[in-house]
Amino acid sequence: MTEDEFWNIIELTRSEAQRDQLSKLTALLQQREAEQIVAFQAIYDMVHENAYRHNLVAAADLINDGISDDGFDYFRDWLISQGRAVYDAALANPDSLADVITSEYVEFELFRSVAHDVYQAKVGGNIYDAQADASVQPIEHDEDDPEFDESDVETKFPRLFEKVHQIRAERPPDTSGWFEKVMFWK
Repeated sequence: MTEDEFWNIIELTRSEAQRDQLSKLTALLQQREAEQIVAFQAIYDMVHENAYRHNLVAAADLINDGISDDGFDYFRDWLISQGRAVYDAALANPDSLADVITSEYVEFELFRSVAHDVYQAKVGGNIYDAQADASVQPIEHDEDDPEFDESDVETKFPRLFEKVHQIRAERPPDTSGWFEKVMFWK
């Protein structure tokens, strides 16, 4: 499987609802041979790792109002689920995410496990054990990843900064009082 074939599969599964995208990806991978599922996962892992960029950490931190290591993994899962155009644009300039975010939390943890689950159901084994035997060509990407000063996010990503704050301003206030009830045992 090539990187182009990988991205074509992602594009075919794109959906507004994550549940629908999971179903579509599962159905498409179930039609593939085990070797293709292994190759899909290997490419997924490579593009996921390639998105480990300091400037994307800063963008994810801004969008999700804080980011943990796991949270950044799930953010990159979401980024891959958006397709190649969004992924490539975000790697080139995270400010481009202003064009695609619609909520203040963007994560998609379950997306990364679809190939593993399909492979396990089809073959009965761990996909990562099979990857060691697969002949997947590594993807060549620019390794340049300069340090990023997260305090400068408003200047570096002005459109994204504006979009995130617009989304937060449109969020209805929490009037349930749950925090006071929990914290003060009312």
